Amino acid sequence: MIGAPPAYRLPMPPTLPRLSAPRRALAALLATALALGPAGIGELAGAAGAAQAQVRLPDLGDADTEALPPSQERKLGERVMAQAWAARDIYDDYEIADYLGVVGLKLARASDDLGNAGALLNLKPEDFRFFAVQDGSINAFALPGGFIGVNTGLLTAAQSESELASVLGHEIGHVTQRHIARQMGGQRGVGVAMIASLLVAVLAAASRSNSSGDLAQAAIMAGQGGAIASQLAFSRDAEREADRVGFQTLAAAGFDPTGMVDFFGRLQRASRLYDAGNYAFLRTHPLTLERITDIEGRVRTVPPLAAPYVDSAEFWLARARARVAEDTTIAGNRVAGEFFTAEAQRLSAPGAAAATGPVWSAAHPANTANASSAASGAGPAATPALPLPTASAAARAAPWYGLALTRLAANDGDGAAAALAEARKRLPAHPWFDRLEARVLLAQHKPDVAIAFADAARRRWPQSDPLRDDFGQLLLDAGRPQAAADYLREQTALRRSDARLHEQLARAWSALGDGAREHQSLGEYYAQRGILTGAVQQLELAQRATRGGGASNADLVLASEIDARLRGLREQLRDELKETGRSPRDGG
Repeated sequence: MIGAPPAYRLPMPPTLPRLSAPRRALAALLATALALGPAGIGELAGAAGAAQAQVRLPDLGDADTEALPPSQERKLGERVMAQAWAARDIYDDYEIADYLGVVGLKLARASDDLGNAGALLNLKPEDFRFFAVQDGSINAFALPGGFIGVNTGLLTAAQSESELASVLGHEIGHVTQRHIARQMGGQRGVGVAMIASLLVAVLAAASRSNSSGDLAQAAIMAGQGGAIASQLAFSRDAEREADRVGFQTLAAAGFDPTGMVDFFGRLQRASRLYDAGNYAFLRTHPLTLERITDIEGRVRTVPPLAAPYVDSAEFWLARARARVAEDTTIAGNRVAGEFFTAEAQRLSAPGAAAATGPVWSAAHPANTANASSAASGAGPAATPALPLPTASAAARAAPWYGLALTRLAANDGDGAAAALAEARKRLPAHPWFDRLEARVLLAQHKPDVAIAFADAARRRWPQSDPLRDDFGQLLLDAGRPQAAADYLREQTALRRSDARLHEQLARAWSALGDGAREHQSLGEYYAQRGILTGAVQQLELAQRATRGGGASNADLVLASEIDARLRGLREQLRDELKETGRSPRDGG
């Protein structure tokens, strides 16, 4: 998390259920195919060579088979998300998570008003969850039950908020039209438990922590599994339907509908001219001229906006944070700093365009080298991109904000303060600036000033979740564990479902030497992330600690709280094991 280095490392959650070797390989294959689409299947098949694996594949049935009923979609998505949290595959950046949630909720409400969700799914706008993945490739994806992931690379590639919203609207369309469930419905004999295992295994296959052995098994099976995997990939009809629903949602939410045309069209053009594996979105959502033409036709059917859509300040600032997050190595941080320095200089010119970037350089009309190449017949012609809006105050402040982040990451507190001051000259007041300034003050070894500033800032911006959620961590990093524990106990009582606060509270109890409460808070953290095995194990440790004697462990009220919560979680875990057909011996 940028600007908030952890002072405490969470223990790894318990091992999650393992599949048998043949089923694990099939699961990895199917999940990888879902992630990569038909093109990815060919890549796996090529790696497999002539090797074959003897595994009985499920028969494919007719489309009326209900393998994943609506009542189970949310549970399936929650299980996959629990695995993602356990594997640390989700990028839990305060500001980016907050921003995606705001934009996503706006779109989800518009979709609900249009009646897209339907009675079957029973999914309210507030039930959608939007999360970030720390990956520089341009992609987004939807899981059953309203969970939508966005790569940091997509944020940096979008040149307007409407472009980003168009992709989120498209993914909402996949969810509300139940495309995953409908395409899985043709498999006879494949129940919800098996589907859950398959989707969970894909996260393992795609995870950085996955062993090469599982990936090799998946590649070996590609020849036999290609047929079934291709039937799980989104069809062209599903993509067109997601386009239609996404476009309607985009317009109803008040965004500029041309954002969908701009983004998809430029992405397709750029991928033809320059693709080093960055355009994952095109592999999972194949674009065709027919689709783009259809979207252009839809744009002509809606009245133009009364006034140009104005991107939020958060869009530009989140884009800067995503750029820093893409490569957190020392070299990557240096490259990001150079990029922001160049952008700050470019945006100092009057009338400068709001956004450019190396990802899009091949499709940009100013790229005369590509234009000359196309004219000479050496390469395809790039259709001129639509003119970008003139940079707003927030767009001009964003590079300085990004530069402040890179300098803070390099432990250059004074450099970060200077860059942030430049950002404030262009955008004087913003809660994200205030959270960063508190962190800069701490880096300048001014803990008391930092705490006072952050306390005033969270009161000045009471609706800012990043300021509120980071205050406890700031107290911890400033060496004030008791103050942090007091603040976080109050906050967790108000917002019990906020896993992030329970994690911080565990760190506070650890610093104070209170093992029972540390394990209790860790248990609650895992429970709120859906990792029930970890929650039960941590509360069992807390239970033993309360029975071990000592002044801090003699609290009978605490022991009673832990016992009651542990009973409830054990019951939840038993129900989940029963539903999935697993046993405790499987690691559940």
